[in-house]
Amino acid sequence: MIPIRQKTLVHSPECSACLTCIESCPEKGALKFTGCAGRPSLPAAGIALGWIIFFSGGITLAMMTGKWQNEIPVQAYIDYAVSMNREVTPMDRMDGIDPEKMQKMILMMKQLQKQKADMQDSQQGKGD
Repeated sequence: MIPIRQKTLVHSPECSACLTCIESCPEKGALKFTGCAGRPSLPAAGIALGWIIFFSGGITLAMMTGKWQNEIPVQAYIDYAVSMNREVTPMDRMDGIDPEKMQKMILMMKQLQKQKADMQDSQQGKGD
């Protein structure tokens, strides 16, 4: 949260120019968004247009200089987008894990759980 009540001018890296603070301020006109101190307030449409021009310019510059493309195939992007729309299973997290080692680990964990349950049962039996 940016402390705007205690200041007359705010410069913060937390500000994303979303204008939520201006919209939610109960005192209309108390806050304004400007490019520089002492300048007139910028309208929301002007800020949005500025961001569009900024990003479009960056993308255009990257395309013109050959920096826009990468080595990642389009299918990798598609696979990622599809994977974001489904539930992640424990098997998805096993990338690079040897299945035999995983089975041994599962068996050991089950044995440990059984031993722990047996110990708790024996301790409860002693307390009765």
